[in-house]
Amino acid sequence: MRHFKYEVIPALLVRLLRNKILLTSLVTIFVIAGMFPISIVAQPKEMTKLSSENAQIYVEVRDAFYADLDGDGLEDDVHTYIYLKLTGSKNFNFDYYLTLTLPSGHDFLFGWNIKTWNMNEIRLNSSLLDTALEPGWYHLHVEIILKTGGLAYIDEEHIFDPPGTGSSGSGARGFTEAW
Repeated sequence: MRHFKYEVIPALLVRLLRNKILLTSLVTIFVIAGMFPISIVAQPKEMTKLSSENAQIYVEVRDAFYADLDGDGLEDDVHTYIYLKLTGSKNFNFDYYLTLTLPSGHDFLFGWNIKTWNMNEIRLNSSLLDTALEPGWYHLHVEIILKTGGLAYIDEEHIFDPPGTGSSGSGARGFTEAW
């Protein structure tokens, strides 16, 4: 019979945590498995619906593009427009994540927790500074974990092409403006 030393287990966990695809898959499986029933339905105008009991969020990626948003003379920043429609509750609590994947496969992950009171729509404009570093097709992945009325998960994707060479910049930063 083979025995594992306790030092091996943390090393295995670190290795699993570094493998983003595996980690994302495992988290998604556990989140989805723990939230039955979930209603994810495609809506007109390419909006995606997320519901948890009576609370519902409709998600639409309206645009994503590159520009010089920080005034450094380089068009190496990405700006996103995300529209959320909120129904079924007066108050909402959800986590909002943006993952920007470059053509090379490098990921930038940004996340916020959002709480609302008496709102029925939100327009989220996110500026992801110093992230458009290479030419090619960029993949924007929007994820929402709704916590109002139980847990529910939804994601939406958008692919766009910011041409040019960009620059390595001084490190990615992101902020979101909501109204």
